[in-house]
Amino acid sequence: STPETRTIWQRRQNIVGPVAGTRSAINSVPGVGPAVAGAVFGEEETRQADADRAYVENTSRDLVRVLQNNPRFAEGERKSIEKEISIGPEFFKSVESFEGKLIGINQSLQDRLVDAQRTVQSNVSLEERKRAMDNINAIQNFREKMGLPVPVKTEDDVKMLAPGTLFMDAKGNEYKKR
Repeated sequence: STPETRTIWQRRQNIVGPVAGTRSAINSVPGVGPAVAGAVFGEEETRQADADRAYVENTSRDLVRVLQNNPRFAEGERKSIEKEISIGPEFFKSVESFEGKLIGINQSLQDRLVDAQRTVQSNVSLEERKRAMDNINAIQNFREKMGLPVPVKTEDDVKMLAPGTLFMDAKGNEYKKR
């Protein structure tokens, strides 16, 4: 897939861990950094890793902006939401730990999505309904960009998937439905 269509899940190895952090730190040194990082890690890989890290940070920030409800208490609310869904680069985090975090964030966003859908269906002002619809759209777009494989628990779950669907078992092993 092209860099524009790669999901956060597909970019995860460039986001967290000592290798990703070291590559980014070396590449950030003015003058010699890009040459050294390119020689050690590969020029194209280094550029892509930095692009992946920026993509994840910006995508996360966009979601925070939409989910922020009250402009009067903007800063505190923004920080709270940002902490809840923070998926930026981290040096001391394994890829497996990052995967678990993405799964947890996905579950949290599912709860927010259900709440927003309830708001749309309830007796609220037009402004509240519009905000709920904006939240629904933002959450759905973000979850699509996250690109998590579908979690399955049973063989019947797998049978219900369309061919070509990526899925994972309870241990985090990834598979593709044939």
